[in-house]
Amino acid sequence: MGYAGAPQANAVWFPVSELHDLLRVIPRCIAPGVRYGFNIKGDQAYIHVHEPGDTAAAVAAARTLIERERQ
Repeated sequence: MGYAGAPQANAVWFPVSELHDLLRVIPRCIAPGVRYGFNIKGDQAYIHVHEPGDTAAAVAAARTLIERERQ
């Protein structure tokens, strides 16, 4: 889901080129029922996991899943 407004303090920024893969796997990296948002600003994007979530941990886990899928 797109997120309108200023990024939350715990938002994680990354290149837009990673957005498709991250959005595909991020639901597997957060607790069921926890919502998340994302937005694109120029060539950068960010994801924000709503409470009780740890955005940095979720993005790190998502990147690990993506890397495993590529092997």
